[in-house]
Amino acid sequence: MRIGATTPDIPLNHGLVAIIGARGSGKTALADVIAAGCDAISPSGWNADENISPSFLARARKLIGNASTTLTWGGGATVTRALDGSDANGHMTFPRARYLSSNSSRSFARPRASPTAWLTRLSA
Repeated sequence: MRIGATTPDIPLNHGLVAIIGARGSGKTALADVIAAGCDAISPSGWNADENISPSFLARARKLIGNASTTLTWGGGATVTRALDGSDANGHMTFPRARYLSSNSSRSFARPRASPTAWLTRLSA
């Protein structure tokens, strides 16, 4: 995915749980665009400092311009959201998906015990 590129349709599987690709292939960009369409980016996420934010949309804020995303749900309903967050977090919006970055998901998978104890449990 490149800023300024137009992709008319990216079909996603029902129950999407992961986006897999090589480093630098646009996984975070795609996840952020989907999250924006799902109203799943918090006000602090939209207002984050673009120099330190993990969000692609925050870091690319100056380049995004008036770009938007349109999601079509399984039932046929569509929603369009601006990728600069200008129409986000309205009083009638609610998150339609949960977005966990790779950094936050790593903390769920990280064993609490020492690596030796973790390997011992796996080999038992």
